[in-house]
Amino acid sequence: KLRPKLFIVEYNAKFLPPVEFQIAYDAGHQWQRDDYFGASLASFARLFERFGYRLVCCNSHTGCNAFFVDTTFPDRFQDVPADRRAPYVEARLWLPKKTGHPASIKTIERILATEPSARAAADVSGHGPGMQL
Repeated sequence: KLRPKLFIVEYNAKFLPPVEFQIAYDAGHQWQRDDYFGASLASFARLFERFGYRLVCCNSHTGCNAFFVDTTFPDRFQDVPADRRAPYVEARLWLPKKTGHPASIKTIERILATEPSARAAADVSGHGPGMQL
């Protein structure tokens, strides 16, 4: 019976809107310091819209946190465009010697699993045509 006015979630900024991506649920999942984690901003936006929340911004410092506000506040955030892509901020993970997270084979497998035509075209090694790891 609780209805928070605000949600702040960490999104996987590797996937720019309108791309929707989320990892498969696994209660035992442990992050391997790669790109196979969480969900894209577009996936979170779609989820929160179903429950009456609106994406209003992403933090500009790290680009990984999204702010969703209850739509019962129509007079606030009028300056925020309705387009989900507008608030997106790229990941700004200024790690020493490299930036971003390394690619995970699970990310590629998940993408292929949601694309029937790409899955059918995958070769024996499990990599789709033209994909390089």
